Amino acid sequence: MPLSTFKTRLVNILSNTLKGTSKFGIENISAFPLRGYHTEKKSYIRVITWNQFDRYNALKAVREVGICTASDDLTPIYYYRKVACEKRLPLSSWATLSNYFHEYIQGGTYLFQVSMNNYNPTSEDDYNNLLFSLALSQDRTLVLTWDIETYSS
Repeated sequence: MPLSTFKTRLVNILSNTLKGTSKFGIENISAFPLRGYHTEKKSYIRVITWNQFDRYNALKAVREVGICTASDDLTPIYYYRKVACEKRLPLSSWATLSNYFHEYIQGGTYLFQVSMNNYNPTSEDDYNNLLFSLALSQDRTLVLTWDIETYSS
């Protein structure tokens, strides 16, 4: 099937599922497949949704018609890992978040939202800065991550 025909089919599926074309975007990308070892990039169509709910429904819809997806974890709890992988963000180092939105949900739970443009990883120069090091030593926040996800055949 030609790419243009496939994209038209995909847009129709997504717009029917998400009730319009304003809830998603599509772009052509070249990337290495997530599984196995490859020396050349392959063509993919990236579908961008604006929230986790629409992403979940879009993935379910394309799976139901037999379209294979490359990166499709439906678990919302670990969605941050998917974003970190795709945007090449470190999960186990310090970063500064600015212009973020936070909301108290319930039971001591908060929802934080931040644009990728407002996520700034800490550089080596920052770590070597005495004031920054002192501030980190006083910070009582501890986030522990251990990511051992690997693919084996």
